[in-house]
Amino acid sequence: MTLGTLLKWYRHFSNEVTLPVTSADYMDATTLLQMGYQMYARKTMCFPVGYTLAATPGTAIYSYGDFGEEVVPATNPVTYDGAGSRLFKLSLVAFDSKPLVCKSRPQMDTESANTWRWNSTGTPHNWIPWGERQIRLTPAPNVASNIFIEGWETPDLADFAEAADEPLIEETDCLLIAMYAAAVPQLRDAQSELELASTIFGPRIIEGWKNARKRIHGSENTDIIFGRYSSVQPRVGRMSDSITNIT
Repeated sequence: MTLGTLLKWYRHFSNEVTLPVTSADYMDATTLLQMGYQMYARKTMCFPVGYTLAATPGTAIYSYGDFGEEVVPATNPVTYDGAGSRLFKLSLVAFDSKPLVCKSRPQMDTESANTWRWNSTGTPHNWIPWGERQIRLTPAPNVASNIFIEGWETPDLADFAEAADEPLIEETDCLLIAMYAAAVPQLRDAQSELELASTIFGPRIIEGWKNARKRIHGSENTDIIFGRYSSVQPRVGRMSDSITNIT
């Protein structure tokens, strides 16, 4: 389903809700649909990725944006496109093909009596979530071996900006994007599932995300992300199977 078609569905769904004046009123429809696409990706974790980066000896802290697809231009033999900046959740960090143990700062303080911050370089054994979208390896690498990260990312919105562009998800889930776009102007916090659940389309959207995650990852993983909201849906007018008469 193309962005152009979803714009029509967005207008259709928007006609079914009474919108208060919020900051979302100043967003155009394409921006709202892009938000819906990103939120779908976050809630279903449908875009798994893995990136590799050569460590810089003596450097312990790396940003997600340091990682990305390798690019080989004539003037610079190895650069990265920064695609890692779209990562929102990590499941694995490895150094020299060996998985590292994820620990918090308090754990490291307890286990090493606060000395880990001043350790000399060596072979990393642990990684720590560090600041906003960063990781810290301990100890800092002493060789330029590869750091590998694996996790989930949001889509590249440059590929979902023109009328003919299509989201890279199941066709049957595309309307969830349009529903979410229509619901956003009703929300004080666009990230809040609790607020979303109270809107006319909220229960349907949340149930759709949950079903998509179940399909993608298996039913045993669905409770990791989703809260326990009622699946009872408010009555909504029947949607046409065609967008021919939707304006």
